[in-house]
Amino acid sequence: MEILVQSQNDILKILAAVCLVLGCFSLIIRYRAHSMKYSLVGVEFGAAALMIADLFAQYYNGDGSRFGFYAVRTACFFYYFLINFEILAFNRYIICLITGRGKLKEPPKGLKVCSLLSLSGIALIAVSQFTGVCYTFDSSNVYRRGSLFFLFFLITAASFVFQLINVVRFRKYISSSIRSALIVFMILPVISAVLRVFMRDFSILNMSIALTAIFQYIVALVDQNNILMKSASTDALTGLHNQYGFLAAVDRVKEQHDIRNYNTYYIDIARMGQFNKRYGSDNGDLIIKEFGLNIAAQLEKDEILGRLGGNFFIALVNKDNSEQFLNYLREVPVKIKIGDEIETINVSSVAGGYEISDKHIVSEHVIGNAALAANIAKNVMKKPFTYLTQEILEKINESRQLEERIPSALKDGEFLPYYQPKVDVDRMELCGAEALARWEYDNLVVSPAKFIPVMEKDDSICRLDFYILDRVCKDVAGWIEQGLEPPCISVNFSRRNLGNPVLAEEIHNVVVDNNIPEKYIQVEITETIDEYPLSYLKGVVEALQGYGINVAIDDFGTGSSSINLLREISFDVLKIDRQFIECRSEKERKLLEHIINIAHDIDSRVIAEGVEQMDQIKMLKDYGCGQIQGYVFDKPLKKSEFEERMKRKKYG
Repeated sequence: MEILVQSQNDILKILAAVCLVLGCFSLIIRYRAHSMKYSLVGVEFGAAALMIADLFAQYYNGDGSRFGFYAVRTACFFYYFLINFEILAFNRYIICLITGRGKLKEPPKGLKVCSLLSLSGIALIAVSQFTGVCYTFDSSNVYRRGSLFFLFFLITAASFVFQLINVVRFRKYISSSIRSALIVFMILPVISAVLRVFMRDFSILNMSIALTAIFQYIVALVDQNNILMKSASTDALTGLHNQYGFLAAVDRVKEQHDIRNYNTYYIDIARMGQFNKRYGSDNGDLIIKEFGLNIAAQLEKDEILGRLGGNFFIALVNKDNSEQFLNYLREVPVKIKIGDEIETINVSSVAGGYEISDKHIVSEHVIGNAALAANIAKNVMKKPFTYLTQEILEKINESRQLEERIPSALKDGEFLPYYQPKVDVDRMELCGAEALARWEYDNLVVSPAKFIPVMEKDDSICRLDFYILDRVCKDVAGWIEQGLEPPCISVNFSRRNLGNPVLAEEIHNVVVDNNIPEKYIQVEITETIDEYPLSYLKGVVEALQGYGINVAIDDFGTGSSSINLLREISFDVLKIDRQFIECRSEKERKLLEHIINIAHDIDSRVIAEGVEQMDQIKMLKDYGCGQIQGYVFDKPLKKSEFEERMKRKKYG
């Protein structure tokens, strides 16, 4: 005990310095709320000041000088004042914890009473400074307790009791670590006050307050870090995992369970835009929140749900529960408040599923594969749900490989025009051809059904169109030089090219640069070009025709405004789509006949494509369609094969 008494001044100095430093750190550290930050700053600086006041009180206690007379009284006033100040600062900190982030609208009454008690204690100390009711000094300037000192002790103890009651009562609003630190703050000074009876010469009470202030700072800093970590992995709207939190949770599942027992589902709320328009964006957010929480309520403890932003969710579900989970997803009931009434709406979704089969799967692929399935369900299959099968994965991987290889293939000349003949069925003679792009590499021929959709995702399809046009022009120039008379060759141009304002001029420049007459080239434009206004398309067609290049409308009849297209634009050729050739009823035959008659009436030539049967040839001839393209005569031919066809133009 004597050693503690002898070294207590050093201990007080150390505690004062530590609390002062922590107070400065609290000023520069960012907390989730300013009020919480300044409460902790008050606690640390208050504890530092309390240690300093205690040092002064002990140093000048019994000093009979005039300066000592005032110094000891001032130190004692601040000593007791700061004890109540610490209680007020902690009280404010507890209020911030309980009311922060909208947990409670106003502070609990018990904590308000605690604040009033502390202020009463400060008032009592102020009165005692002039009356000596709580403490006084004898003729030797030595500190003595006053007759009402017990009242100050009761006020202080009652403040701690009210704080303890409210911390226990509202414990659900306070993290366990912070709650433990607060309880230590309330109990330790009380224990110290009891020990003070037996250790009158040792400042155990003040030291305990400083120690709890230091402990509180450390716990608050750790809690603050935990909150930041949690917010980094938590979706703010729903409280569910965000992408990073979901991936971390998947990693934990992989450590504790066999991940192959789970499926993952990517969920896209359907008609979210309509909900926002009908109910407003605030209710839209509420729909997203309730949708997520309702789904989460269906999951088992080892299953995970996260929100990836917007109206997109990701779930990891045990395979045994997958069927039940998908059934629930069909219509999720969500309650929203419209005016004064609660309305229940059923929210459906589009989802993609992935059955995990690799024990060591990369966690990011758990999300990526399910998202890919959802995209296929929504944009390709037009279904509310589909699984990502191995077959689909292989096709996607193949597309990715093609996408990576396309630039070098264009550069190395791996794309070639194949020529599918057009036949005049009245003379049974070659009358033209369509140049179709084929990709040859490693002794393989890649179907356009594989590479055209890939190239249409970016501008590489535009490069391919001009590349094929240039190859066709060079082939035509070579045939003319050989003494062959080539027919008119039609070249397809993608809808992406129609965004080029000088398309017609650039096409004509390619023809001119190859030094061939324009009559040998025809441009085919597909009818399904709804993204461009007719006036713009009309300008492109008329510009090409102005250069002497014929223009054909491909896939005629498949668009939603075919007649309007003919009314506005004068095409040289109408290519009738194969679906009109496969007539299965008298009505379809009549439609085909009228399309052919309309073409003749507006001075457009007609050609039928995709013809594969002899009886279709007879039907088309009877209806007045004299030109046919299809497997019934020839498949697309290589350049050398087409040269032989040009030499023997007649068909049997």
